[in-house]
Amino acid sequence: MLFNSSQVSMRLGITQLLALSLLFFVAACDSGPGTTPISTPAPVVSELSYSPSFFDLSLVLPADTVGGIVSVQIDAAVSVSDSDNNIDRVEVLLRSPLDGEPVILLEPLQSAGGGVYSISESVDFSIGALGLYTILVYAVDDAANISNQVRGLINFGASQPFGTAPVIQMIEALPDPAVPGQTLKMIATVSDAEGLSNILEVLIGTTNPPTDDFPMFDDGASSGDDVAGDGRYTASFSIPANQPPDTTTFYVQAFDRNGLASEVASREVRVQ
Repeated sequence: MLFNSSQVSMRLGITQLLALSLLFFVAACDSGPGTTPISTPAPVVSELSYSPSFFDLSLVLPADTVGGIVSVQIDAAVSVSDSDNNIDRVEVLLRSPLDGEPVILLEPLQSAGGGVYSISESVDFSIGALGLYTILVYAVDDAANISNQVRGLINFGASQPFGTAPVIQMIEALPDPAVPGQTLKMIATVSDAEGLSNILEVLIGTTNPPTDDFPMFDDGASSGDDVAGDGRYTASFSIPANQPPDTTTFYVQAFDRNGLASEVASREVRVQ
């Protein structure tokens, strides 16, 4: 059968319309409901370098520890790779070793080119919070994929004792005089120029110094301590019911994280 020119044009127009409709249908299938989006790979971080790995407080001048704070320059760099090149941010985190202490640094690193990200930041450390600080770096891409983590440790400490020794301000005995068959609570009020967090331990005993020592607590729970973190350290002792009248001298000594010890303080307790 022969077709005239108008029939041929109409047939071609219908064919083109069907082809376009098929293209629109395929495109709609790519983004339509019920389809699974294509996942993208997460970034990868590696080759963390940082300084200092050890900060020696015993080399710091007293004038540079005003208010119990010392500023430390932290430098860090890391290599970051991402197959689809959509890095959103690279962040560094620095965490204190003390329980309950907040993160002391959370900052973005800047691109230095060639897949390297770096930071140079002055960070304030409390000189009463010695220990191993965790430095951790990770990356996040535009799809909110989080990379692996690379981490290290910064030793914030001292090679030699430094600073000011703790001071035992007062020793209380409750009750005084003590009573046989009851509990004797000994409370030592202790201070430290670098802050209460710098006190490592407080010991009590009946020798000078207290070599037959018992630990005293400031946690609001142990050995009858009433309030946590108030500088009042507590130890409790049971007095035997058959204890004869006598007087006992208790000796207390405190030690800080800087390697310094207080003077030994004493308190006499009479059993009636």
